[in-house]
Amino acid sequence: MGSFVCMCVCVCRYCIAQSLFGVDETHRHVGMEPSGRSFNELCLDERHYDRDRAKMKKMTPEQRAKFKPNTKVPHNPMINAGAIMIASMLFPDDPLSTRFHKVMKVSECESVTN
Repeated sequence: MGSFVCMCVCVCRYCIAQSLFGVDETHRHVGMEPSGRSFNELCLDERHYDRDRAKMKKMTPEQRAKFKPNTKVPHNPMINAGAIMIASMLFPDDPLSTRFHKVMKVSECESVTN
């Protein structure tokens, strides 16, 4: 029962992140690919990071200065590494109890921005 609740909360936090930051910004921090790994394995997807590092080798110093490479990110928001990343994005300047209550408001269909 506990893992079922945790997975439901992962979905809620993922939706909150997308509504606050948009899809593109959310996916700069966490991937959206199935990893084929156990939900509790802490691992990062390096594919985009490696691709961007290769691109940077071909750039001029001026281009490199403006380029924002992808970092190593969790494969998706439903595995532990991704869930931790999404949770860290939500209301980081608020006290832990406030962060918890803002996430809980989603189930009550209230706005999470106030």
